[in-house]
Amino acid sequence: MLLEFSNHQEHPADPKKIVFYFFEEKYCVPYAEALKNAGIQFEFVMENYKHSRLGTDKMYCFIVSKKDFKKANQLSYLTYAKFRKPALGSKTFGLFLVTLMIFLLILSIIGYLKSV
Repeated sequence: MLLEFSNHQEHPADPKKIVFYFFEEKYCVPYAEALKNAGIQFEFVMENYKHSRLGTDKMYCFIVSKKDFKKANQLSYLTYAKFRKPALGSKTFGLFLVTLMIFLLILSIIGYLKSV
């Protein structure tokens, strides 16, 4: 897997199932709870898998039916969202960045108006 945009793939042996996988254990319990709360039946499998970029040696797999794919995929995104860090880091930096962009926009409008 050169570039991963999702954490699911078709089951290699059963085309009626989808495998959702995580490389960190911290995602397993929240995802399993979310699947249970949604009433989605699943199988859990832990496999040895060396992930070079993340430096992990385990892969945690949740096998769900294809009919539950849409909901299971949404729950997977929500599970990742629980652990996501803010993109900008702090509100102060975000405010500075927005202020800088507004300032640059005003400068570009003034420059355009002076040239016309």
